[in-house]
Amino acid sequence: MTQEKKPGRSRIPITPERKEKIIALIERWTVEWGRLTGPTLETRVETCLGWKLSRIGMFKHAEIEAAFDKRRLGLAEGKPPRKRRPVHEEVTAQRIKRLEDENATLEKKVDNLLEMIARHHFNAQRKGMTIAELEAPLNQARTETRFPDAGKKKR
Repeated sequence: MTQEKKPGRSRIPITPERKEKIIALIERWTVEWGRLTGPTLETRVETCLGWKLSRIGMFKHAEIEAAFDKRRLGLAEGKPPRKRRPVHEEVTAQRIKRLEDENATLEKKVDNLLEMIARHHFNAQRKGMTIAELEAPLNQARTETRFPDAGKKKR
């Protein structure tokens, strides 16, 4: 015959005696046990003391939460402060470099286009073309064959 699971609480209540044992466990926490977090505290209480307690239930008790916070600060004092890489500065530097390269490329294109316009202007003057001839629309037949996208409006 199998035992049926009883509905309701599956965790034991935290009595003053249990609270003192949990606080003592927190106070003797070492780095070898790993980082002091809520889940690691739950696991350590279950393995060392044999009680299945939730961190939320434990942190409802101000004494346990205060001991937890105090011990975390104590463990953190021995470690050098974390040096966070300024990721945003690195990303910004990469973006600046990319934009400078793009800017240089666009400046070269503009210079090439200005040179081409000057060449066309010179050749048009040499051939004796007037402004009216230069401003005339392109022939539709030529547009379709040589420049397929020239007559279309871009959106």
